[in-house]
Amino acid sequence: MKNQYFGDVNDYIKYGLLRTIIKTTEWRIFVAWYLTPDDNRTDGNRLGYLSERKSYRKYDPALFDFLASKVSSTNERTVNMIECSNMLPDAVYHSTLTPDRNEDRTVWFSELRDAFNGQDLAFLDPDNGLEIKSKPVGRKNSSKYVSLQEVRKFWSFQSSLLIYQHFPRRPREVFIAEMRNRLHELVNGATIITYQSTNVLFLLVLQPKHEQFADMIRNKMKIQWQQKLVAC
Repeated sequence: MKNQYFGDVNDYIKYGLLRTIIKTTEWRIFVAWYLTPDDNRTDGNRLGYLSERKSYRKYDPALFDFLASKVSSTNERTVNMIECSNMLPDAVYHSTLTPDRNEDRTVWFSELRDAFNGQDLAFLDPDNGLEIKSKPVGRKNSSKYVSLQEVRKFWSFQSSLLIYQHFPRRPREVFIAEMRNRLHELVNGATIITYQSTNVLFLLVLQPKHEQFADMIRNKMKIQWQQKLVAC
C-alpha cells in the first residue's frame, strides 16, 4: 500500500469488502498496510469511479461518500484518513513503512506482532501481493510483497486472513488456481474464498473456527457487490 493510492477504486472495493465482512461476522479487524513510500508513478489515480456516482455509490453509499469527500478536500491522500474514521469500526492498524532489508523486516514484523491483539481477521495489504521467487525478503522491493513466512506466522496467531493481490499479465483462471494451491500448501485446514475485481484478487483464508461464516460471507457479498466484486 502507498498513501498515494488512498481513495482510488481499489481502495473503495477493498474497504467495501472489509465492511461487508465486519457487518456479516462482527469480527475484529487488524490492518497491516505493508506501507511503502509514494513514488512518481500514476498508480492510485484510478479516481474516475467517483464521477460515476450512479454506478458505484449503491454498493456502499456511506463509504463512497466518505472517500469522495476526503479525495476532493485535500491534495494529500494518506491511510490516516481511514484510520481516523469509523469506516472500519474498532479496527487496529499497523502503519510503519515496510523495509526491504532482512534484519529490518524482522524488527518490523516484531512490532507488527506487538500491535496485533488477537483480532479475528488480519488484512494484509501489500503493493503487489504474495512473495514471488525473484523478491524474497532482503531483496530490493521485497517490501511490496507479503512473505510466505509472514503468512504462516499470521496463521499461527489463529487469525483468518484477507490478502490483497494484484493480477499479473497471465490468464486469470490459471493464476487464481495457483494462488489457492500456494495457500493450501502454506496453511493447514483453511477454507479459501477468492474474489476478483477488474484489477485485484482478494484471498480470504478462513481458520477452521471461522468456516461456519463462509456461506454467510459468500451470500452477503453476492447480494451487496454483484458484478463489481465476484467470487471466482
